[in-house]
Amino acid sequence: MSDSYARWRASRLGRITDALEQELLFDLLGPIAGKNLLDVGCGDGAIASELARRGAVVTGLDPDPVAISAAWRRGAEGVQLRLAEGKAESLPVSDATFDAVLAVATLCFIPDAQRAIAEMVRALRPGGRLVIGELGRWSLWAAYRRFRAWFGHPTWRAARFRSETELRHLLEAGGVDVVETRGAIFYPPCGVAARLLAAVDSWLGRRTSLGAAFIALAAAKPAETPQAAMRQKEREIDTPPTVHHKDGAASTISFAESPLREVRRQKGLSFYERWILPPLLDLGMRQEQLEKYRRAAVAPARGRVLEMGIGSGLNFPFYGEQVEAVIGLDPSPRLLAMARRRAADASVRAEFIQGSVSAAKCSASSRPFTDIPKDGDWRWRVYCHR
Repeated sequence: MSDSYARWRASRLGRITDALEQELLFDLLGPIAGKNLLDVGCGDGAIASELARRGAVVTGLDPDPVAISAAWRRGAEGVQLRLAEGKAESLPVSDATFDAVLAVATLCFIPDAQRAIAEMVRALRPGGRLVIGELGRWSLWAAYRRFRAWFGHPTWRAARFRSETELRHLLEAGGVDVVETRGAIFYPPCGVAARLLAAVDSWLGRRTSLGAAFIALAAAKPAETPQAAMRQKEREIDTPPTVHHKDGAASTISFAESPLREVRRQKGLSFYERWILPPLLDLGMRQEQLEKYRRAAVAPARGRVLEMGIGSGLNFPFYGEQVEAVIGLDPSPRLLAMARRRAADASVRAEFIQGSVSAAKCSASSRPFTDIPKDGDWRWRVYCHR
C-alpha cells in the first residue's frame, strides 16, 4: 500500500488531486495551531504530518501496521505527532479528548460506518469539529473504480461510495450537526484534465457535490446543554428503522436520492446539470483503459438488453449481432442524445427512456418505463456512468 501511495503522489494527477483535497480539508478544519487533533485512518501519515507541521497536536490511527511504519518514516522532527494502530470502530482513545477529528477515505472501507462515526463523536469534546472526506458516489472516478471492482480489484471490491445525502445522514444519526458540505475533483482521472480543470475545481465544489469524486463534510458536536440533549432525543426518534437478518446482523435502511433529485435540492445548479456535467461524464468514460472492461462486460449480452444508466451510449460499439435490441435508461436528456447518435453509428436497434436509475428498485408495476413488455427473456445489464 505504501508503494501505491508513492506512485500516486509521484504522478501529475496524484499531486494535483491531493493538493485540492488537502486544501479543502484544511479549510473545513479551520485554525488548528495548538489544537488536539485525531486523524482516523491516517494511512502513511501525509495529512497527519502536515497538520502537525502547522502546529496541531496530532494523533494518527490506522489498523495497518505497515501504514503506521510508513507514517513514522514520514514524520518530521520538532512536531507533536503520535502514531498508533487502531480501528475506527473501536478507537483506543478516551471520551471527549480531541478538539477536532478527521477521517479521509476511511468510511468507504468500513462495514459498520455508523459505529465508526459514533466512535469519532465519542472522542470529540463538546463543541468540537468532525470533518470527513469520502469518495463520491456520482463521479467519473467512482464509475472507473466500479469497472475495476467488477473485474476483481480487491481494493475497490471492498469500497462503498456514498452521496452527500448518505454521508449527511450518517453524521446526523451520530449526533452531530452538519455545518458545511463541499465537493472536489470534478475532472476525470486523467492528468491532462486535472491540469486544465484544477483552477475551477474549488469554485464548483462550493456549489455542488454532484459529479465530485471527493465529498467533504464538516460537523459540530453540540455543547452539553439541555437544548442539545433535546436535539439528540429528536434524532433518536427520527433514526431510520433496522432490519435484522437471519445471521443476526443489523443494517440501517436508507433511502438514497437519485443524482438529479440531489441537484434539484441545491439552488442554481441547472446550468451545471444540463451543460457541464454531461460532456464531462462522456469525456471521462471514453478513456482507453476502460475499453477492455466494456468488451468483457457487454460480450455475454443476448436477446433484448435493458441498460440502466446508459449515459452517452459508449457500450453500443461492443454489442454483437446476438443482441436484438437495447433499452437505455438515464436521467440526463443530453446524455441520451449522445447515446442516440452512438446507437445509430453502431447500427444497434435502441429505444431510450429518460428516468432515474433508482427507479430500477421499484416493482414492475410502478416502473417509469411501463412501455417495456413484462414478459419475455430480458437480460438486465447494469452499467454505471456516474
